[in-house]
Amino acid sequence: PLPEAIPQQPTIAVDAALELYNQRWMKNATAAVQLSEAGIGDSRSRSLRAGFVIQVLISLLLHKICPRIFPPVALFDIGKPDVSYADIFVASQKEKKRAKVVGWMAGIILGVVIIKKLIMPMLAKTTAWVLARGMA
Repeated sequence: PLPEAIPQQPTIAVDAALELYNQRWMKNATAAVQLSEAGIGDSRSRSLRAGFVIQVLISLLLHKICPRIFPPVALFDIGKPDVSYADIFVASQKEKKRAKVVGWMAGIILGVVIIKKLIMPMLAKTTAWVLARGMA
């Protein structure tokens, strides 16, 4: 990429070439670092982060269920020459938000099921027992 920046303006100084290089590629370099830290973690961590794994699994599941609505997992585009790291990072952030919404929805549904299947029957039995004893 740096040699591409220099031939366009053969009389350009090295500082200007580096600045041009930064303008052209810094966004992708930053995105590559952010993608790496989001999934694998920093150099102190040697394992994948659980939230990242869940995000990828939810995104994969949503794409399998509704491929016309949900795009493939963004990280699967790494290595494609026509997709930049910056684009992959933006798509990954959307996946992260989508996974949070799905997680909250699953939690709410689970809470409703627990209330309906466990707590309500126990409450009904307790109420019936109290009424039968004439304690109310």
